[in-house]
Amino acid sequence: MSGLSGVGLRISFAKRAREGSAAFVLKRLQGALLASVMLTGLGSIAHAQTPEAPEQTGPQMLEAAAAVVNDEPITFSDVRSRARLLLLLLQVRQITAEIERDAIQRSIEALIEEAVQRQEVTRREVKVDPAEVEASLQSLAQRLELTVEEMRQRGINLASVRRQIETEIAWTTLVEGMFGSRVRISENQIKDTLDRLTAGASKVQYNVAELFVYAPDPTSRQKARQDLQQVRQAVEQFGPAAFANYAQQFSDAPSAANGGDLSWVAAGTLDPALDSALEQALGPGVIGPVETVDGLYLLQMRARRDPAVTGPGQVRLKQVLSTLPDRAQADAAVAQARERAAAAGCDGFEAAVANIPGLFAVNLGLVSESGLEANTAATVRATEVGAMSAPFETPRGPAAIMVCERRAGEGPRLPTPEQIQGSLYQSQLLALGERLSRDLKRQSTIVER
Repeated sequence: MSGLSGVGLRISFAKRAREGSAAFVLKRLQGALLASVMLTGLGSIAHAQTPEAPEQTGPQMLEAAAAVVNDEPITFSDVRSRARLLLLLLQVRQITAEIERDAIQRSIEALIEEAVQRQEVTRREVKVDPAEVEASLQSLAQRLELTVEEMRQRGINLASVRRQIETEIAWTTLVEGMFGSRVRISENQIKDTLDRLTAGASKVQYNVAELFVYAPDPTSRQKARQDLQQVRQAVEQFGPAAFANYAQQFSDAPSAANGGDLSWVAAGTLDPALDSALEQALGPGVIGPVETVDGLYLLQMRARRDPAVTGPGQVRLKQVLSTLPDRAQADAAVAQARERAAAAGCDGFEAAVANIPGLFAVNLGLVSESGLEANTAATVRATEVGAMSAPFETPRGPAAIMVCERRAGEGPRLPTPEQIQGSLYQSQLLALGERLSRDLKRQSTIVER
């Protein structure tokens, strides 16, 4: 795999971008406005009863611009429409004027970035099939549990949404074309990642997402601490899914492109302060803010697993049970069944016990040890394969179990080299796209009103 260029991965990356463009647009919508809405809200935008706004296909009336990007205006109706769509997703309530101001500013920033990207793909003549845009719009409407017409009736500017979907698809195509051939994942990168994951399997592991704010001085640290406290409160109010949107919008870490997701990390691989915070956490939830040398973190611990966890095994079982009312007769029936079954083995089990009065034979099949009642599980563990267990009590009477097969549980699953290669490729491509977008924004003439 030396010097892999990832041609197949590039194709799949572009395909996923197209097939999942509605989900990606939804994520960008949430990433752009969710934090400000949760922290502050969108008062009049959310509750104003605006008339249905038909899409404008011809000359439009002049409208005040919230911002201008290289002579391209971003109208306040675009901002309001974007906010309404997000509020439709989040069902935000109890909104204040302060919330509205902050949310509008955040939405303007998102629309500015979109305008910069749209102008670049237009300059480079990147074409998008209109059918792809319509399919993504329909998919987005389905996720909202609405029709496209109902979206329009709710005050969503469909032209603006279509424009965003088209920009996202074209931007992904552009980044793919510009950088895809440059991203090379070496065997050493794959091996180092796999070695790290293998070593981590012998340690406690945490499923973690991060939100990092660079804060090198006391003033910036105080501001970052206040902001992260607000983010934590908002995530606790609106649910764990909100964390990824905050991380995508505000995190200074490379993981921001993936919503802060770090997946499973082993104890000892993060900053000591973060390791300590994870170790002391009582369970899943948001942790922090945690201070490090470079800044502050919020962590979202989604799960914890012990080192080298082996999943529950499986056993193939057959059982005899006596329901005779006379306890002595019931015990005798089970004892006779145990003797015959031990001689006949699993294959001859049913025939061997078929003619014993007052006895029921049941083939339990292949079952997970984790699904067995505690006393039954203990009995099974103490019984060798091919042997009958000692008699034990059940609510219906005495019973015994034959263990026909035992399968060991699976150890921790590690990704394949191909999966690691794909993950590294996508991470690098996303980072290059983010860098290109920032560079274009710096080169643009942007005026905010």
